[in-house]
Amino acid sequence: YTALATGTLDATIWGNVTEDVAISLYEVTQYWVSKPLLGGPYGETFLVNGTVWEGLSDDLKAIVEAAVQVGSLYNFTTTQAATPKTWKFVEDYGIEIIEWPEEDCARYAEELKAAFATRGEEIEDPMFDEAMAIVAEWAAEAGY
Repeated sequence: YTALATGTLDATIWGNVTEDVAISLYEVTQYWVSKPLLGGPYGETFLVNGTVWEGLSDDLKAIVEAAVQVGSLYNFTTTQAATPKTWKFVEDYGIEIIEWPEEDCARYAEELKAAFATRGEEIEDPMFDEAMAIVAEWAAEAGY
């Protein structure tokens, strides 16, 4: 927020429109891009010390994983439900909402695919591969 307000940053990609409004980015910006969606699929970040995690019993690990999934689903559902109302709020506030032309969206999607493919060659981690598969599935569903 402060970096945008002071001009240190010219732009940012920050979550969903509901998150952007929650941290009042509309107060310090003039333009928002609604299409293409510049972020990836919604997901919670769960970080845990590996040593602590390995010390948990399998039933506790399952409980933690289920809690993270349920919390993520709740946040996704409430965010999606609020999105249309939030875009209206932003527009009523006076933010200019920009939608890229279809050809630019298609080019953006191709550039992302190429970047992910290159990055995947650099990172040898099954978790990265799994994350990229989720992003690819989401992108296909979103029309990218």
